[in-house]
Formats: sequence, C-alpha cells, structure tokens
Amino acid sequence: MNALSSHTQITTVILESDPSMRLLITHLLEMESDIRVLGHAESAEAARALIKRVDPQVVILSADLADGRAFVFLKNLMRLRPTPVVMMCDTDSDSTHMALKLGAVDVVKDPFSVPPLELDTYARNLAGRLKAASITKTPIKVSNKLPNPRAANAEPQTRDADEKPKQVDSIIAIGSSTGGNTALRDIVRALPGDLPPIVIVQHIPADFSASFADGLDRISKVKIVHARQSQPLYQGHAYIAPGDTHMTVSRAKHIRLVDGELCNGHKPSVEMLFDSVTRHYADKACAVMLTGMGNDGAQAMLRMHQAGITTYAQDEKTSVVWGMPGAAVKLGAVDRVLPLNRIARAVSATAHALLDKSNTT
Repeated sequence: MNALSSHTQITTVILESDPSMRLLITHLLEMESDIRVLGHAESAEAARALIKRVDPQVVILSADLADGRAFVFLKNLMRLRPTPVVMMCDTDSDSTHMALKLGAVDVVKDPFSVPPLELDTYARNLAGRLKAASITKTPIKVSNKLPNPRAANAEPQTRDADEKPKQVDSIIAIGSSTGGNTALRDIVRALPGDLPPIVIVQHIPADFSASFADGLDRISKVKIVHARQSQPLYQGHAYIAPGDTHMTVSRAKHIRLVDGELCNGHKPSVEMLFDSVTRHYADKACAVMLTGMGNDGAQAMLRMHQAGITTYAQDEKTSVVWGMPGAAVKLGAVDRVLPLNRIARAVSATAHALLDKSNTT
C-alpha cells in the first residue's frame, strides 16, 4: 500500500459528548494542516447520520459517548460500515482491551488528561495516528460478540503455576505497528505455553502499553507481561515493550530498557530490539515482522537473516498496512512470507527446534 503523500488531507469526525472536549480536539487538529474535521456528534444516533452523510476516512470515537453505547456503536460500525476508528478511552486494561477487540485501529488518551505544555506534542501524535489509521484496510475483523471486560475476555489458560520458570538459550522477537494490536491477539492466542521467551515491540502510546500487555495475557497460554528493567527472560513468558522506551535484550538474558532518541521515528523501535537479539543470540532465535506502517526494523531483520536467524513476515493480504513487512521482504530479509493464521504454527515449530537443539548441545 502506498504511503500517504505529504499533501494529502485526512478527513475525520469527532464523536464526543462533552462540548468542551470536542472544541479542544478540533482546535488541536486545526493546528495540523493534514487533518480536516468534517463534523461532530454527541450520540450514537447522530454519529450514524454524520458518518453516512460525510463519509470520513477516520473516526475519532470517545468511550464516553453521551448515551453510554460507544462500544456497541463501535461493534456495529465495524459490522455495517467498516471505517478506521481511533478510540479515546481510559488507560485501564478493560477499556483498551475492549476497544481493540471490537476493531479500533488505535487507542489514545483524551487531551484533558494531557498537561497543557504537552498539548502541541499530543496534537502531532494524534494527527500521525489518524494518518496511519486512514490507510488501514477495511473491512476490519472484529469479534462476533460484545466482550464482557471481566469475564468474556478471559479464556482458560493451561499454565503450571507450580513450575519454576527457567532461562533457555533461544528467543523469539516480534515487531509490529499499525494493525499489530489485533494481529498479536491472534498470534498469542494460538501459541503454546512452552516456547522460548518472546520479546515484542508494538508501536503503541505509553499510556496503553501496560493495559495492552494485560489484555493479551488474559487470552494466552504464554505469560505476557509489561517489560521491566533487568527482568529475566524466562521460557513460557512474553515481554511487551513500554510505549515510551526502547527495549533490548542483554547477553545475560535480561530485559534492558533504554531511554534515548527516536529510532526510525519510533520509541520503542523494532530495529533496536532486533539488533540486540542478533548481537546476543546469533542463530538461536527467530523473528517475525507483522503489519505496520513505515520500515522500522526492516534493515535489522536483514542483519538477522544474514546471521542465520529464521525470519518471517506477515503477507500483504492479511496485513492492515504492508509497510514494515513489505520493506523487509523487498530487502530480501525474510525466509517465509505467511498469512496471519499460519504464523503462530510456523514460529512454534521453529522455536521448538531451537529448544531441541539447545538440549542436545
């Protein structure tokens, strides 16, 4: 999919019940020449009529829509008139998990929760997320049922709570961006619980990365955690990078969090994670590049491939945006290009082979 032209103007509507919030969001987006607000609505009924009339490229949907039916509205929108949605919601895991499960492309906090001196940065970030959302593919796959945040999201897990975690000599690394929220859900749901440690960089706002990890943990046999500094890398565990910090791995098989400049326009950066895996695990690793805008991690995946690491990329048909995986494929960095529903099985087979190799050497 082609990248957006710098002169393309993205159209959006704001679905929010609070008039002052609508005014602030509009004002912030008016600071960005690439975004045009076509209208506002404060109820689900008004929102349906507005979207039908102006046909926006992206919808900004507040979880606090006046009639309390924001998530029902999101579910129905994805079913009847699939349109990319950026959801404004609380940073708690229930709201984030529900929004992403029902088809939202991205989640952001509302501007009232942002310090005044940081609103310019917030506006630029929001505009960037709207641009990324605008080129996602539709229809967007959604759950058939509206999830119950306390019950229906949880699935039986088969973890042995009494088994002491152990470190192994192999690792799995995954990078993703736009559309990766949903892709990662599908993958971790299908993974067995005995794999080598999995380290994941997903481009996501800092306020939502912890709740995103918590939401994934509910549906996976793998124990999924929000990464912490110097955390040991254990078999059967997965580590989600914090949304405002680079994550790498150390020679001692620990998480290393690094503050610093953006890399390829991102923090955390897939490139920094992948390079650290190549440096410390050599060919005892496998790597996956999932859907995402841009090219973060593509060059690093080429270095992985050259080091003998098995590399996978999501195919164009099942990617929301074939930017990052497409860039890796074009560089010749990918061993196998697979649809999303085949990646978990392929990664599991490779990872088990790595474990078997370690046990015999």
